[in-house]
Amino acid sequence: LLEKLCELLGAPVAAFYLKEGDRYRRRGAYGLARSNQAQSDFAPGEGVLGQCAANAQPTVLSPVPSGLSIISSGLAEFPPNELVLYPVMHRKEVLAVLELATTGSLDASQHEFLRAACEALGLHLANLQVSEHNLALLEETRRQSEKLHASAHYARSLIEASLDPLVTISPEGKITDVNTATEQVTGVDRETLIGSDFADYFVEPEKAREGYREVFSQGFVTDYALTIRHASGRLVDVLYNASVYRDEEGQVLGVFA
Repeated sequence: LLEKLCELLGAPVAAFYLKEGDRYRRRGAYGLARSNQAQSDFAPGEGVLGQCAANAQPTVLSPVPSGLSIISSGLAEFPPNELVLYPVMHRKEVLAVLELATTGSLDASQHEFLRAACEALGLHLANLQVSEHNLALLEETRRQSEKLHASAHYARSLIEASLDPLVTISPEGKITDVNTATEQVTGVDRETLIGSDFADYFVEPEKAREGYREVFSQGFVTDYALTIRHASGRLVDVLYNASVYRDEEGQVLGVFA
């Protein structure tokens, strides 16, 4: 980009300073004879470049004060005739500063070209910033998703490790989740259990419903005697222990038994 601008404008030296945090750092250069020839970074208001960034206005220095910039050829070094500084902006924010050292004076059409080029570059930089921000959000979302997945896997492994039947039940009395022990004690697979009526798997369905309603009224129930009927007809006596579980706002979501 700098090389093309220099070719079009007849400027032998150029530098590009990108805003990074609260400072602008040189991220591109063309025609510099030495690595220390130009300022490498600055803050808004600091020096000539900083004034350009702070004022958000193009700046032309002519003649160029001694020591500010040097144009070097194979045979000699000499100061430029003009030092041209343009802010690269988007929505009133200076995202970068473009610096050109010229041997002559830029005319009105060249300045108009620079203004248009900096406007287009500002839009491009803003789009890049949005893309980088979106990528960062996606990466953070991915990390959070991995953490949630790991937490869910851990919680699930604890539930499945239990030898006792564990089940979650909706406020309507429908089963929303079970562990393997529940499948074994009922003789019914998980897919069939989920969505079915919790009370249907007991010898005394109404007693099971009474225990369920007691959990909702008191918040919990302990050692509530029930008998499960296995799909084969075998009966299994159990002690029903249950409590309500809530969301982050304290609303009851169902029963964990």
